[in-house]
Amino acid sequence: MKYEMRTLNATDIFPMLDIISKIGLRNIKSLVNDGTIETIVATAKADEDSNGANKTKRDALERVGISLFLELGDIVCGNIMKCQDEIFNFLAALCNVDGEEIKTIGMDEFAELIITFLKKDELGDFMRVVSKFLK
Repeated sequence: MKYEMRTLNATDIFPMLDIISKIGLRNIKSLVNDGTIETIVATAKADEDSNGANKTKRDALERVGISLFLELGDIVCGNIMKCQDEIFNFLAALCNVDGEEIKTIGMDEFAELIITFLKKDELGDFMRVVSKFLK
């Protein structure tokens, strides 16, 4: 990767929140409120109960995890276009380059930028602090 990403700071919080909101936080919340998650869990449990020895709790949990991942993926994929410019500009600001430059990089390098961002220690620290408010 030819781009070096700076350390995250307080000015990055608001663009991150804007992107998260546009990606579909409300839609993700609706998975809980509309009973989708309960339905997925109940279906997996019913499969486990009906198949007895053939299906283990681990199999049931795996099906729940895959189903939730697909539901979340559908929401993110359905909304990501709404915030593509914000994502390009945010990554560009982190790498101290122009947003237009980020738009033209290869898919592999773009994916590396996203992974680098998601692995940032500061992001993990921020999420840990925020999660305290959710308890």
